[in-house]
Amino acid sequence: LFFFFQAEDGIRDVERSRGLGDVYKRQGINAEYMGILMSLENGIKFTNAIVRTPCLRINEGITTVDIGKPDYQKALQEHMQYVSALTNCGLNVTILEADLNYPDSTFVEDVAVLTEKCCIVTSPGAETRKGEEVKVEKLLKRFYYDNIERIKSPGTLEGGDIMRCVDHFY
Repeated sequence: LFFFFQAEDGIRDVERSRGLGDVYKRQGINAEYMGILMSLENGIKFTNAIVRTPCLRINEGITTVDIGKPDYQKALQEHMQYVSALTNCGLNVTILEADLNYPDSTFVEDVAVLTEKCCIVTSPGAETRKGEEVKVEKLLKRFYYDNIERIKSPGTLEGGDIMRCVDHFY
């Protein structure tokens, strides 16, 4: 079963960091705890993760907060911490190369919703994200998904806005 993970968009300010590395330090989250988080109540255990390396244009990405531009080097460092944590949990991690065409493409979870029964390829609402889903869909086909569904225009969906609790999706 696949689990999408994304690297945070990099520390803009040390005092107001939203990066994963900093979250680990503040909350004491370790690989064992992350492993527990990746097992759902209904017995499904994630075994694979897909991540995408942040691209040089990450500072051109969509944002709704005014806390400064992302620090690209810090974003790369935090991305490596993500990959390390996932690997330490025993996951097989597929790392997609940075994609300069899409500044927000490090947030790879937005382009597909993955379950044990099917994959739903999304249709991003932002013009700057349209097309990302095509590349990820090819990757998912290469793995194991026989049942791939698609959100088609005019419908839009970003997978990062979906939360799963056992068999309910919100």
